[in-house]
Parts: sequence; C-alpha cells; structure tokens
Amino acid sequence: MNSNLALRLGTAAVGLPVVVALAYLGGWAFAAGAGAIMFLAALEFQHGWLIPSTPLRDARQFAPAAFASASIVVYAHQGATIIWLGVALVALLAAVGYGRSNRLGPRRPFRVMSWCLAYIGLLGSALVLTRDLDGGRDWFSIAILATFATDTGAYAVGR
Repeated sequence: MNSNLALRLGTAAVGLPVVVALAYLGGWAFAAGAGAIMFLAALEFQHGWLIPSTPLRDARQFAPAAFASASIVVYAHQGATIIWLGVALVALLAAVGYGRSNRLGPRRPFRVMSWCLAYIGLLGSALVLTRDLDGGRDWFSIAILATFATDTGAYAVGR
C-alpha cells in the first residue's frame, strides 16, 4: 500500500504544477494540455472496456478514437463547430455499434468508441470551454481543488 501512496504523491508533485501553469496560461496552451491528458484518458477508457485483462502495450487499435477525443477537446478552444462534428461522429459510431449488421466487423468496438468520444471528447471539451470564460480560471481551479480534495479524502477514509 505504501508504494501506491508514493506513486500518488509523485504524480501529484509533478502533475499539479503543470496543471496550475496551464490553467494560468489558458488559451491554446491549456487546450493542448487538456487534449494530451484526454488522449491518455481515451486510451485507458477503451482499454478498460475492450481488453481489460491484458496490459496496455499496443495502443494502435485505440489511437483513432483517442485522437478524435483529444482533437475535440483541443479545438473546442476555437469554437463550437468541432463539438457538433463530435456529436455527429458519436451518432455515426453509435448507429454502427448498436445496429443489427456486422458488415464492418464486431459491433462492440464501435459502441466503445462512441462512448469514448461522448464521455472523454465532448465532456472533456467542457474543461476548455469553462477555462475560456471570463473568470474561467477560477471556476477551473475550484473544480480541480474539489476533485483533488474528494479523491484524497476518499483515499484516506477508504484505507
């Protein structure tokens, strides 16, 4: 258990200053940082739903949806058009994944990709859109601090 705590503290020691710096800068730097984080989150999301029993070594099969999710997050800084394109892509992938035909192969990967884009890409873009608001840095900081406090409290009480 101590190694888990050491890993958490190390991650916080490195990651927290980076997140604070990006939140302070805002703009494209923040959008790119959020996109990079969401790319990794999308890889993990897909891996967890498709092949959770094996280690994540070869991420090539997950890269297209992860790249699309990250792109939605990054380009949300530019405007809402990318979000509507993301919604259309989610609808297309869901139609294939929940349809009756197996012409394009197994349907489950399409369902997982549609949920990945919706959950990681579209909801992740809310971070960028929130940061772009007047006073957005404050709202983003409150969200990060609340998440950090909740996670830390749950870890401390759960042990």
